[in-house]
Amino acid sequence: PGYCNSFPTMTDVSPTVLAASYAGLVAVNVVYGRGLFGVRTNADVSAAYPTDVTPSGATFAIWGPIFLLEGAGTAVLASGGDASRMALVAGPWVTTWLGECLWQAVFGVLPVPQGGATAGRKLASLAPAALFVGAAHVKMLGGALALVGGAPAYGPV
Repeated sequence: PGYCNSFPTMTDVSPTVLAASYAGLVAVNVVYGRGLFGVRTNADVSAAYPTDVTPSGATFAIWGPIFLLEGAGTAVLASGGDASRMALVAGPWVTTWLGECLWQAVFGVLPVPQGGATAGRKLASLAPAALFVGAAHVKMLGGALALVGGAPAYGPV
């Protein structure tokens, strides 16, 4: 109950869509990481919203190895290697990357400096950003659990 049993499998997510989705994830992160096309960088937005739990900038270096491992996994999936086992994660990965890109787009438009916006305006950006990144993590976890046989790759989000 409450689960969607029609989550995409590898037969629904073509190797081209998978590879293009990964490339899109990397491209969005490069744009926001470098401030291309005039967008604010994550560092700029994060600096405007300091918290006691915001990690230091060096902590975000973990995303380099994560993106490399996701790229390797994408290469395996898109090439058809270990398709029967890896097919379980194609749909969750594409959904995760979409959630991460949507989070990035919403996070990037937070008012800077934060004092120049009402609490309602900030909440209008932060609430959907939290929803997108939370849903992305749930999907990635679902894919990981499906890969090790712990749960189906579909779920309530």
